Amino acid sequence: MPNAAGHFLTAVERVLLSLENWLVGPLRPDARHNIRVEIGWAAAYGVFATALAFVPVVLRQLGAPAGWLAFYSSSTYFGSVASWAGLAFFRPGQVKRRMTAMWLVSRGLLVLVAFVSGYPGLLLLVAVFWLLEGLPSPAYTAIVQRVYPVEDRGRVMSVTRVAMALPMLALGPVAGWLLDSAGYRVLFPLAGLVGMAGALIFSRLRVDETALQVRVSGAPTGLRRLF
Repeated sequence: MPNAAGHFLTAVERVLLSLENWLVGPLRPDARHNIRVEIGWAAAYGVFATALAFVPVVLRQLGAPAGWLAFYSSSTYFGSVASWAGLAFFRPGQVKRRMTAMWLVSRGLLVLVAFVSGYPGLLLLVAVFWLLEGLPSPAYTAIVQRVYPVEDRGRVMSVTRVAMALPMLALGPVAGWLLDSAGYRVLFPLAGLVGMAGALIFSRLRVDETALQVRVSGAPTGLRRLF
């Protein structure tokens, strides 16, 4: 029986390797490790994002007026707008570690929703979340450029996006059911824990942090002087 189980696992591993080769083609060992890490953290983020999509629904249920719902929609871009400021935080040798730390903090804020009752508190937490979540975006771009050859980058990124989208497609009804049956103070903290797990998976990415340069060279003059 143990031998049969071993043969089955070996066959499954071969099928997965064949599928991986078909999707991304031949890669260096470090790049192959990284694509597996990226698939793992992207799938975890897909689960996390599925629950996050219900924030406007919950805000409305809690009585948030249309103006505050509009504020929430705008807050999803806070991190993108402030990403110039975030560049100063990512120094060579610490980029990946600081990205992981920032994502752990931002997604950990969703765990605190367990103690929130009312739309003002929820709105504050998710606004800060979007700010911290978006700040590492330029640093993530720098890491992707560093770890994947340019000729493979498009295929690799498309695979990770599929890994992110599949949980979102499959788990939407489950998240809706959990929201109805257990409430947002269960749904969002659970999602936050999954998001934090995704950040920890991302920390296993193999990249020479000392060679990473996240610069503000393209910024306007005033921003260059600021940083």
